[in-house]
Amino acid sequence: MKTQRVEVSEFENKVKEVTEQSDAVFVYFFGTEDPSTGKLWCPDCVRADPVIRKTLDKESPHGLLLECPVGSRTEWKGNASHPYRTNPQTKLTAIPTLMRWTLAKWAFE
Repeated sequence: MKTQRVEVSEFENKVKEVTEQSDAVFVYFFGTEDPSTGKLWCPDCVRADPVIRKTLDKESPHGLLLECPVGSRTEWKGNASHPYRTNPQTKLTAIPTLMRWTLAKWAFE
């Protein structure tokens, strides 16, 4: 499975672009890597990440995974105005979150 990292500022344009080209688009939201350790700051993300990637590689090898880091712990935790929380298409409440995205609609996976 191909992967592309997408920053918050480019999310909407990138999702629109790739869903017009492929019907197997998965959007994965997770805690950003901590610069001091190089590891994801979110313990749930650390546990889920290898499972998500392995499953998608097996089940959808020709699909596309958009990696959408939510930022640092302070940018995410308790920030009700985070763009992924307030975006009407994502309405993100927790990480990690994996969505399958289509032109017509999005669906939680």
